[in-house]
Amino acid sequence: MVLKNPGLALPPPAGYCSIMNIEKKPLKNRSNRTPRELVDGHPITSIGRWASLDDYNRWLRDYLEAGGEPTHDYDYKWSGLTFCYVKNPYTMPELNGNRMGGADARHFIVPKQYNFSTYADKLAVGNNTVYGWENGHPVATARHPLTPWVPAYLDTVDKIIAQKAEQEAYARYMAEATSHAKKISPRKIYTVQELVTLLAWVPEDFWVTGVRVTPPK
Repeated sequence: MVLKNPGLALPPPAGYCSIMNIEKKPLKNRSNRTPRELVDGHPITSIGRWASLDDYNRWLRDYLEAGGEPTHDYDYKWSGLTFCYVKNPYTMPELNGNRMGGADARHFIVPKQYNFSTYADKLAVGNNTVYGWENGHPVATARHPLTPWVPAYLDTVDKIIAQKAEQEAYARYMAEATSHAKKISPRKIYTVQELVTLLAWVPEDFWVTGVRVTPPK
């Protein structure tokens, strides 16, 4: 008996996920937004700059690896129209929450070197969301609504993590299936029940050839 794998894809086991070994490539800071645009009446340069996808991915990757989950998953790419990267939360101008509701809300990503609890209340006004780190741990906060908005998009880092997890799950599944297939020897005689039991562990898209069935003597 010879078992062959024709190379068809197998689905990974349900619920399997591993994100601890994701390669952490350097992220770039870039945005196509003009620095002349205002945030609550202030030039963006007085706050920092418009955030890039890499800025958000840096925070989101830490958040996911810490066990967090996105609150919303959108079927389009990240635009970053309302995201700001804060250069220094202690020197930026005060924000007026009465002017930052609904479509006028902005969402602030603050570098890891600043402790979240020391600036969050200053930025979390109106409908703003604040993303940062508290003692190196990724956190987010919002005042209205109370649940922070953690969006995912077609091009955010969670998709890379999910793809990596799927590849790892498939590799584990194939290794286990191949191990079971090798236990079936073409030189050994099996009863029908024994063969059925052995084949139950082999994926349906494997091939089984050279089987000869004989009646009992």
